[in-house]
Amino acid sequence: MSYFKACPHCGANLDPGEVCDCTLTQVCAEARETFPERFTGKTDREVVAEIASVVKRAAQGAANTRDGRAEQIERAVSASNNTRN
Repeated sequence: MSYFKACPHCGANLDPGEVCDCTLTQVCAEARETFPERFTGKTDREVVAEIASVVKRAAQGAANTRDGRAEQIERAVSASNNTRN
């Protein structure tokens, strides 16, 4: 008895652990269509590497710091809501 799975996007039969590249090809085609001046003539691997570098730079700015590290504060802050009346 053989074991395989089907790609949910294109229906290709995949071996255990195998990843289908149909969505990768689709993403690269959309990138070439949307930004022809940037991605025309590049391989799928080059397109993915460039997209990944853009995503990485965007993630670094998400914490409002340039290096991507979590923002640190100098003093301790209590998050409790207890007050004395």
